[in-house]
Amino acid sequence: MSADKACRMLEIYLCLISAEYFGGMITREIYPTGIYHVYNRGTLAMDIFRDQRDYQRFIIKLFEYKQKYPVELLAYCLMPNHFHLLVKEPEKGMTPEIANISFLMKVLLNAYAKYFSCKYKHSGNVFQGKYKSKFVDTESYYLHLKEYILDNPVRAGLVAKRSDWPYLGLDQFGQQALLGQQGLLTDKAC
Repeated sequence: MSADKACRMLEIYLCLISAEYFGGMITREIYPTGIYHVYNRGTLAMDIFRDQRDYQRFIIKLFEYKQKYPVELLAYCLMPNHFHLLVKEPEKGMTPEIANISFLMKVLLNAYAKYFSCKYKHSGNVFQGKYKSKFVDTESYYLHLKEYILDNPVRAGLVAKRSDWPYLGLDQFGQQALLGQQGLLTDKAC
């Protein structure tokens, strides 16, 4: 066994042990520089984005937390009852035990669930279990996923073409589109 492979196996082992220590926060392997399709939906497929402000809140928080827990956001799409992210883990995470994607998703989903529960007087789970993540292991799978994510609103019949759906995009597109709208979300209630 090569030294690199032994080190990687030790990292994965430590990651799994730390998952138990952190209350099961992580139950998946995240490889440095790995690309992942991350997604989840509302409990019982309920709508988790009910108006423009909800979509904006999630996207702005995504970009805010992405600064704190750096990952490369390759594509994203928010639909009324679910979301898709295509993200790349950095070569070196914030800690050797816990991947940045895991930190990002924990704080993002917790923050959004608190906002949603407060705004809609909702009790119970907002999301249907822990987020799901699939490792993207080939270029063809990556290209397929990117198109799948960006075409989601068209396939669902919400718009005729993807450019008509304001809650999807690539990293720079999403960040630029929402920079001027952050003032909409400065209220203290929820």
